[in-house]
Amino acid sequence: MEEIFDICFKTGVLFTVVSFVLGQLFGGDSELGIDTDLDVDVDIDIDSDVSIGGADKALGTVTPLKPAIIATFITVFGGVGLMSLSRGYNDFTASTLGAALGFIVAGAMYKFIIIPLHKRQSLAHSNKDLIGHEAKIILPIRGGEMGRIRYVVQHNRYTAPAKSIDYMSDLEDGDLVVIKKIEGHIFYVEKKKE
Repeated sequence: MEEIFDICFKTGVLFTVVSFVLGQLFGGDSELGIDTDLDVDVDIDIDSDVSIGGADKALGTVTPLKPAIIATFITVFGGVGLMSLSRGYNDFTASTLGAALGFIVAGAMYKFIIIPLHKRQSLAHSNKDLIGHEAKIILPIRGGEMGRIRYVVQHNRYTAPAKSIDYMSDLEDGDLVVIKKIEGHIFYVEKKKE
């Protein structure tokens, strides 16, 4: 049984290292493909009335049978099994402890890491989708100074730093604006024409 635990542990560790290295070489972003280009705060707003072209999508479901979850279970199962055997427990007890802790750790990873990342991915949007989108000033923009806007995408509110597109206009708290361009993390806006 010790060989099985050893193989499980080494396979899990090897999978983790290879995934990390390949992700750094070829991925750039996380396994879930999350767009990390935006620096935004997220607030849930169920009653919002602004969305991008009816882009209201369900979050969908994410299965716990992801490679990262399976690798977590296998690694913990093997590691706990090896530790249990080294402390003098029999094969059955070591297997039971390994399986129980493997399920607990993999379940926690699924609930506290995979599901939130999946939700974040489902809510992510690209900068080009926001050009022409309506927003509201929440921190006044005066001349070339920086202010802050709030906009809504898929019933979720986001905030972002903003400047006036012409660097001259004063935009007050509550003014409706249109996003004209985004450079870096700064949104350039102009007052919405009525």
